[in-house]
Amino acid sequence: MNITMNVNITFGGQSGGNVNAVCPQGHLLQLAYGRNAMCNECKVTGLNPSWACYCCDYDNCNYCAMDSSKVDDEYTYYDKNQGQSYSGPSQTVPYGNSLKFYDRNHKTHMFIGNQDTDHDHQVYGCKQSGFGVENFDRRTGYTITPTNDGFYQIMDNDHQAFLFIGNGVDEGGDHIAWACPQSFWKDYNDFMHRTSWSLLPGQGGWRFFDKKHNSYLFLGNSNDGGDHTLYSVPAEKYNNNPQEWMRRTVFDIQGFIPPIPANKTVKFLDANHGTHVFVGHGDTDNDHQVYGCVQSGFGIENFQPRTSITITQLQTGDYQIMDNDHQTFLFVGNGVDEGGDHTLWSCAQQYWKDYNDFLNRTSWQILPAEGGCYRFLDRKHNSYLFVGNSNDGGDHTLYSVPSDKFKNNPNEWIRRTLFVIQ
Repeated sequence: MNITMNVNITFGGQSGGNVNAVCPQGHLLQLAYGRNAMCNECKVTGLNPSWACYCCDYDNCNYCAMDSSKVDDEYTYYDKNQGQSYSGPSQTVPYGNSLKFYDRNHKTHMFIGNQDTDHDHQVYGCKQSGFGVENFDRRTGYTITPTNDGFYQIMDNDHQAFLFIGNGVDEGGDHIAWACPQSFWKDYNDFMHRTSWSLLPGQGGWRFFDKKHNSYLFLGNSNDGGDHTLYSVPAEKYNNNPQEWMRRTVFDIQGFIPPIPANKTVKFLDANHGTHVFVGHGDTDNDHQVYGCVQSGFGIENFQPRTSITITQLQTGDYQIMDNDHQTFLFVGNGVDEGGDHTLWSCAQQYWKDYNDFLNRTSWQILPAEGGCYRFLDRKHNSYLFVGNSNDGGDHTLYSVPSDKFKNNPNEWIRRTLFVIQ
């Protein structure tokens, strides 16, 4: 779905809490029980609870709610060239190669036209079916590269041409988007100035802000043979209709693989139940059971120390996950319950008799997933971490299970195995 990173959101632990997420009309979403809802974004069904707007009859699952930002209007007049700062979710711009830009409004992918005018190629959007199987990946691939002054350059991989906004405007006051290879720019400083963009998070996607003209990229409504022309326009044009501005200027950046936050102190948030992972105090033969609990269940003083986790990358490329409260490492038990699920445990390294067994049992793959979330794959049992539905005094037991258990209900597997690393 949407590519976002390091989203700092607090999940409410009871009805009436909020995730600082909004519906498309800008109403704050509330944690709602008993709706048995379908997520309006990813179409996952049977949500209870969901994040709901009662006014609009609109629902999100937890991880789609995390993609919805309440601060869209704060970006409307953001001008990085003027040195202004913006508030909002802390997100990392997805830079790299083999990226695609998807316009949500028209459901089209951005591409560069083959024909050029004085070496400048016009930029368009087209539905995937309009490309043909062989041409789609080649025509829609882009590379985002950070510049030294905090902006980004966007290069079309097919023509090795950089996106920029034309100086002229049409009768409606819109600038046309173009792309040109660096070799045809006579002045390097002009090249850097004209091809520098800010990428601003909003509504779970990204807005492309043209530094030179203080304008935002959007896709025209009319099309020629299925191809929509790309334009840019200052936000003030939509002063009387901010909802249209929000709708027309948001793009998804597809193909980005977010980095794993290794060697850092983090928290794990279960995207299905909105619970934080923690290790129980009691132990069985030095093994502590692992649970999930909503933030309100910890108390103010206990929340930070009980949910603190460190991820360490091993030389094999796998990861170990250590609970900082007890200095214990997460691993999956060998036994299974009547449902075929393995229970998750945690144990200090000193209690493992064999070091190789310790490494084998505590090794995890951390896999980037939908909406900037992650899945945790236990190497030994080839099973995925998830939080049980039932709870004891508010604490949900953590288990792991092979993905083929959910082969008849893949949406449930998608929904139940997602975690946010905060």
